[in-house]
Amino acid sequence: MCPSGRILTTHAAASDFRPAFEVLDADRDGKISRDDLRAFYAGVHGGVGGGDELIGAMMTVADTNKDGFVEYEEFERVVNFFPATDEDINAMILFGGGDKSGGVTLDGLLRILALDSAYPN
Repeated sequence: MCPSGRILTTHAAASDFRPAFEVLDADRDGKISRDDLRAFYAGVHGGVGGGDELIGAMMTVADTNKDGFVEYEEFERVVNFFPATDEDINAMILFGGGDKSGGVTLDGLLRILALDSAYPN
């Protein structure tokens, strides 16, 4: 999430999302694989439902060059798709049926993305 009061836009500096990328890049090879996502979600408190189906959906959305990995530039494109403040992010999490500690499910994320696409820039 962005620091309080700060707005993330499509022009955010490349380094803004590097820490989040590195959390997901479990094997530290500079790209996110399905195994990296499995390792991340295995460590999430309470586990995450959806398993390989959820991971496959994430990879489909993020892996734009279809090489089986999510490189930093692809990751940045996914997480930096519209301007958002902390309040916007909290509202989206609630709208998606989640909370600050548990995040949202794939269905919740799809609900959030569908709302965003209903309001073109």
